[in-house]
Amino acid sequence: MNSVIVTAKGKKMTEVNTENIDNNQELRAEVELVSLGSKNDARDWKTLSFVKRIQNLPSPLERYFCPRFYLDPDCDQMSDMLILLHSNRVGVVCLAPSHPIVRKNVCVEKVDFQINQSLNRLDNKVTGKHKKGGQRVKKESLLCTIYAGLKAFKIQACIPGALVEVNSRLVNEPGLLTSDPFQSGFIAIILPPFHLESELRTNAYTRPEKYIDIRKSFIHPEFRICCND
Repeated sequence: MNSVIVTAKGKKMTEVNTENIDNNQELRAEVELVSLGSKNDARDWKTLSFVKRIQNLPSPLERYFCPRFYLDPDCDQMSDMLILLHSNRVGVVCLAPSHPIVRKNVCVEKVDFQINQSLNRLDNKVTGKHKKGGQRVKKESLLCTIYAGLKAFKIQACIPGALVEVNSRLVNEPGLLTSDPFQSGFIAIILPPFHLESELRTNAYTRPEKYIDIRKSFIHPEFRICCND
């Protein structure tokens, strides 16, 4: 019978049987399956590469990010964007669920970060803890062009600040924009000015509940994202 070591916040580490976990919904913790060697010597325990997640445990996206939405004023295009604001101030720019590429699950052929002859977002470099040296962007600055079907989608930064990085994986894996748009398929990471942090969370963009109410006819009915305010 397999055993697990359960680490719960503020509680002592305890050993339980795996068969008891599935029947106990109160165990809201991540557990790591281990093969127990000598119980007298923790060094003999061999950790296996398996993690069992308890159902209903919030995802890292829900725990650490505050989602805000930029709604495209052009209702015909509806190229909405999702900005995930992290507690360390950076904003992760993604396609929103109502964006045509995500909504229609369009086959993405190419993501081009070449803005003009002298500017390529892939050349962006930052240094140090405070991410200095990144390209400066405005809300309307172009981050990339996405080619999908017969259309070219111009993706704007949506938030002002210093460009920390763009997702270079999209060059070789453009399909991430539809298969995992809010995590592996993110567009870019931007560090906004310090004085704008509060405004970005409160007044500048649309909160999740209002976004869902406005765009409910254009997003998947099972779409769910928690607001970590």
